[in-house]
Amino acid sequence: MLWSSLGLWNWRSSVRFSSLLGVIALCHLLSGCDAFAGFPQDQKVEGPFLISESWLYVEPDSPLEVSARGIQRLHLVVDADLYQANSLVANEGVEDPGGLFGLRDAKGNLVVPEVTLVAEDGSTVTLSPASNMFPYSGGLTVGMGLFNGVYEPAPPFPDGVQRFTSFRVRSNQPLSVEYFWWSVDRHPDMFQ
Repeated sequence: MLWSSLGLWNWRSSVRFSSLLGVIALCHLLSGCDAFAGFPQDQKVEGPFLISESWLYVEPDSPLEVSARGIQRLHLVVDADLYQANSLVANEGVEDPGGLFGLRDAKGNLVVPEVTLVAEDGSTVTLSPASNMFPYSGGLTVGMGLFNGVYEPAPPFPDGVQRFTSFRVRSNQPLSVEYFWWSVDRHPDMFQ
């Protein structure tokens, strides 16, 4: 009787330990320690940057490379203590597609950034707020991308565009950006 109860205890302890490891792994993934990792096109543009109503022109150290098969976004990484994802606020700004994935500042103002990428040939691509992410504890992003709507697939970048040499950014309200992150957010290889 003692051995069977001991065996049952060991089995339960093993399940609890496995469950605990699973929860720890899930928390690690959700904390986003590696939320922006894995593709050669990913690139960090160091900040900080203060964004205003006037265009700020940014030229990264190396061009932003376009992935042929992935969906990419330029993430504006901000401090989650200073801003809140508008997508978490009850339906405010939803009538404006840019407002849905904008931010709310400490005063409750809707903050909607605008980004225009400039390709090697001088052509431009305008990005809209398309997502909010929490890549690490205390961090929040506005993912700027090609966006047709919440339930529509993101369109690809124009044919022939392989890299962007610069971009410009502005916002309807002052916005403090810690850094920019050019990231492959979705790619067929992620689901294999």
